[in-house]
Amino acid sequence: MEQIIWSAIMDHVLDNQGIRSSQHRNRLNASREVAPVTLPNCQLIKGIEVGSEDIDILPNGLAFISSGLKYPGLMSFAPDKPGEIFLMDLNEDYPRAVELRISRGFDLPSFNPHGISTYIDKDDTVYLFVVNHPHQKSTVELFKFVEDDNSLLHLKTIRHDLLTRYIYVADIFDHSVHVMEKHTNWNLTHVKTLQLDTLVDNLSIEPHTGDIWTGCHPDGMKLFYYDPENPPASEVLRIQNILSEEPVVTRVYADNGSVLQGSSVASIYEGKLLIGTVFHRALYSAGTEYPNTIKKVNFQLESEVKSYQTEHNSFYPAEEMFTNRIDWPSYSEEVKQWTMLLGIMLVTEVTKHTQLNREE
Repeated sequence: MEQIIWSAIMDHVLDNQGIRSSQHRNRLNASREVAPVTLPNCQLIKGIEVGSEDIDILPNGLAFISSGLKYPGLMSFAPDKPGEIFLMDLNEDYPRAVELRISRGFDLPSFNPHGISTYIDKDDTVYLFVVNHPHQKSTVELFKFVEDDNSLLHLKTIRHDLLTRYIYVADIFDHSVHVMEKHTNWNLTHVKTLQLDTLVDNLSIEPHTGDIWTGCHPDGMKLFYYDPENPPASEVLRIQNILSEEPVVTRVYADNGSVLQGSSVASIYEGKLLIGTVFHRALYSAGTEYPNTIKKVNFQLESEVKSYQTEHNSFYPAEEMFTNRIDWPSYSEEVKQWTMLLGIMLVTEVTKHTQLNREE
């Protein structure tokens, strides 16, 4: 009944705002199709069936995955089941997802995890920040990761923003990524905007290169008006040299929904790629050898997708990337800034920026 009510509200709002007009259909990329781009050595992750909305990978290869998001206007395959946090060790030959036990005293039945981020203290203690939507509200929960027994110790509920020099903001309905610079007085100034042709969701930063990986929604209409016969597609982009005058955007993965529906995040560790979704499953690619034929997209000119042959794999050694990278920050901590847009439509997330450990 709740889903029906929210659908009715959504219809009313969209009608009043003229969302079905040409202008607003463009904002949702309605009717956009994507050509398939496959990945090597792929498999769906067993045990993750109702979403993997956000993923954060520690430097040691442990990956945290949020699952079970329930949000007004979005599909949910398990509306009455509490959300979960999974852990995967990407150092294993055949990594598997393990549910993390949450300590007593936490309101588990209302747990509704959205975006997540990790923070490593000086004593190597790992803290997990979770954007939570209990009872259709929004909070940020702070957990301590207890690796010995695969559990999360809930410390407190907080509302606090952590910023680094550069903040990358995914503007989902503008199909763009904004780059903001933080100053010593905590003011933010706009640096640049990278225009894309897809609805950009969570952003992840590859620590050794500074490349941005993002899960995207090629057609937002299919995401909000779910049809199992015509499910939402998935798309993963890799953005290189975003601070330069000519960023390189590569479509690394694309699927019409037959394998993976509604991709929301992509995160990488040592060439191993995890792709999460809003409400569907999760995909793991173990291969470091990616196809030599890649699709390089000139979004600024809105040109057609052009494939070309390259003499190198799509994953370049960090040494090669450093020779072409300019003006990257040199911070020692990895942190994350997120914002939550409360309303009927999807949350726009701002994700972390991790420093480049460049050796002089």
